[in-house]
Amino acid sequence: MLPEFTVHWFPGHMQKAKREMKENLSLVDLIIEVRDARAPLASANPALVTFGEHKERIVILNKADLADQDVLKIWQSNFPEFMIFSGKSRQDVNRLKRELDLYGQKIKDDWQARRKGLRPFRSIVLGMPNVGKSTIINALSNSSKAKTGQKPGVTRGKQWITLSNGWQLLDTPGVMMPEEIKGESGLFLALINAIDEKLYDHELAALHFVQWLMDNEPLVLEDRYKIKLLDDPYQNLIEIGKKRGCLRSGGRVDTSQAALILLKDFRDGGLGCLSLERPE
Repeated sequence: MLPEFTVHWFPGHMQKAKREMKENLSLVDLIIEVRDARAPLASANPALVTFGEHKERIVILNKADLADQDVLKIWQSNFPEFMIFSGKSRQDVNRLKRELDLYGQKIKDDWQARRKGLRPFRSIVLGMPNVGKSTIINALSNSSKAKTGQKPGVTRGKQWITLSNGWQLLDTPGVMMPEEIKGESGLFLALINAIDEKLYDHELAALHFVQWLMDNEPLVLEDRYKIKLLDDPYQNLIEIGKKRGCLRSGGRVDTSQAALILLKDFRDGGLGCLSLERPE
């Protein structure tokens, strides 16, 4: 039985961003909420749901190219309001641009009906850390104006990005719940790299992931690492370490290094297209 996976994290700049986000909502006409397509529930911050409840909202499941396509079809069927999206897909980017055009026309018609002066349409981009908010903005603007990176919390300050279709997008830091996160939700956030690796035990995360794969996608481990699955996740991690040459003096397997390799393989798509969550 593995120890419970637990995370404690709420950096000061994130707390400040949460306060500022509430203020920024008064400046915008539309909320674009970005989630990770591999874990649409875990990456949906409950705090964001309550922000701007009277604002129009687009919910994007980003990084769809890394998720199981059959599972995504189920998400789309159950939640047709979700936009399945990959920043690498020009077709998806164009679809989002068309959606923004529709919302822009709707807002313009409302302003004209109320004899309100026109200004650029404005949207705020919200989401958990590292779900790809800046990547989406850069895809829309055909530039790299918004900062992007592999570590959570890369985007620190307020940035207005102007698009050619008249929209201004506000790129904001990802916000995380201030309370402790336990169990699968915390594990999935760690796996998709929404949590700083310094703030959890990466080897324990890898062991829980091995167990999850054993229960849900056992062939993934066998196919990727050419191992014969055993009943113990720790022994399977050792076998992965052997196959990847994670050896210390005396032939002992460096399970910490093996854990890092497994986590990186998942995040980079090396394990294939995997979805951590399915609709209930």
